[in-house]
Amino acid sequence: MPKRTFTIVLLVLVIFRQAIPAVAQIPGSGITAPIVFNAGLGEKVKLDGECFGRTDYPHISTHFPKTVNVHAVTHCPGKEVTVRTVLMRHSWWIFNEVQKLEKSGFGDVEINVALKCKWKKGQPPIEYTAYSYHNDSVMEVAGTKVAKSIQC
Repeated sequence: MPKRTFTIVLLVLVIFRQAIPAVAQIPGSGITAPIVFNAGLGEKVKLDGECFGRTDYPHISTHFPKTVNVHAVTHCPGKEVTVRTVLMRHSWWIFNEVQKLEKSGFGDVEINVALKCKWKKGQPPIEYTAYSYHNDSVMEVAGTKVAKSIQC
């Protein structure tokens, strides 16, 4: 393949990678069913009745030095709930780093997922994205996605 054709193909792949629709699998989660993220890709989503799922924006941890943390909660009074969260540090092209965690419980389930900060002075901020998958006992399912660029 000529060098110019290879470059064009590579650019098209990069462009399409960034134009992924709001219906996608949570990267690195092992979840095979697609998740429909709310259109605004916000931090809170409503489930059945009083139930909701929320994912806070990635932030520098105050408890563990040199880590970036994300907090997610699924709230559903009187029902069994599950939250699965994937925290991803964006890196060069396909070499993203991922940390995932899942927890189930009754009523309220909260989890914290962390990645070691690799930012160095003089570098641009590093983007961290958190995807959460919230569900209750009646299989109401919703996803949240938040992202933030951080210098830590």
